[in-house]
Amino acid sequence: MRIALIVTAVIAAIILLIMLIPVRALVRFYKNPNGSGLEIAVKIAFLRFRIHPSESKKPSKSKKDKKPKEIVEKPSMTERIKGGIELYRLIADDVKDIISYTAKNAFRFELIRFNFYYGTGDAASTGILFGVISGIVHGLVGIAANYARVDRSEIFITPEFAKTALETDGECIVKLQNVHIMVIAVKLIKLLLKIKKGKERD
Repeated sequence: MRIALIVTAVIAAIILLIMLIPVRALVRFYKNPNGSGLEIAVKIAFLRFRIHPSESKKPSKSKKDKKPKEIVEKPSMTERIKGGIELYRLIADDVKDIISYTAKNAFRFELIRFNFYYGTGDAASTGILFGVISGIVHGLVGIAANYARVDRSEIFITPEFAKTALETDGECIVKLQNVHIMVIAVKLIKLLLKIKKGKERD
């Protein structure tokens, strides 16, 4: 009995420790005259895993290794549309529930940073574009703040009226809540099983 209690306590402690480990998703991008790039990484405690760009590349197969492709009849456009409508009806409520739960509970934005420096070469069009870009960017940040917690946002839009220019960079750090991630995983598994059953009925 005592051993069972010790084992239970150890398992509970491990689960609690896993729940407390912070998980963050980091997205960074840039574009300037020297080039452009995108970095996506996941940070678990002090460990960092780079998702994109990936260092490992799959070896390309030579032409000799390629097998002749089998000719498969593709479904007609009508059948595709019909299948899409049926799939939407099947999963619409579940998908809305998952998105709503994810946005409200599962994560928060620790940082949203966006820097945009641009110029069209024409002062009038640059000024008009400033209003359009500001509206879109601040609108998107506002939507994010309505559906999830945003700790810090830094938006810099700098118009260049004298010459043509285009430079941008940004960063987004999202902290994931482990407990809620497990709930979402269960919801996703249930959704996949529901889709599978729906296909089997068809």
